Amino acid sequence: MQQDLNERQQAVLDWISNGCPDGTWNDTTYKVSAQALQNRGLVKITKRRRYWTAELTDKGRQYSGNDNNSPTETSSHAPENPRADVRRPRPRTPPKTHAIYADQLLEELAANNGYLIKPIDTGPHAVNWASRVSITRKSGKIPNTQEPYGNHTHRGYEIKLVDIPAWRIAELAPLPVPARLNRPHAVVAALQKQPQPMGLTKTVQGRALRSSTHSSPQLKNKATSRHSAPRKAPPTAPTP
Repeated sequence: MQQDLNERQQAVLDWISNGCPDGTWNDTTYKVSAQALQNRGLVKITKRRRYWTAELTDKGRQYSGNDNNSPTETSSHAPENPRADVRRPRPRTPPKTHAIYADQLLEELAANNGYLIKPIDTGPHAVNWASRVSITRKSGKIPNTQEPYGNHTHRGYEIKLVDIPAWRIAELAPLPVPARLNRPHAVVAALQKQPQPMGLTKTVQGRALRSSTHSSPQLKNKATSRHSAPRKAPPTAPTP
């Protein structure tokens, strides 16, 4: 039967027996020859998605002197570098190191009246001062009335400890929001009829309208007076 194999089929048979190495064929016509070999019972082909698997049968091994064949997956696409898609995770800085960074920066600020200018370096060992400022801000080691602030300047990276504005740390009284408005102001009633007048979701918009009416003395008083003001009695005719 070996004489029945043409040169192409024999080459494909030997190629499969060698483990289907990549880069042998310039196109995918070898699969046609492999299919003919499978029809003769010399190879076994398995197709799975984009990959193509071929191996010799016991009968096919009689036509090849290589017994070291095993099922091998090949693709019609060019072989890819197996390391190309491997993304190495960046090493994360441990929390203990974060605490050291925060302590060092706070000590330097305390020794320099809360103001530093750091050189902006480049290279693999350059310090990311913006990251150091963020770490210090989140460390919980700064008084509640202050925070570190960083900014790029022509002299370098500026770091200073600034006071937090009073409005940011003021304790606001909770604002009660009514479940529904029985007597909304005319402006609120008109807004309620619109689908999304303020570009908010339906739930947020309803809460905003209820809270605005409840928290605004002007709207609240007008809504109350409009419904609760006594009606004036019609003038009586003078008695003769």
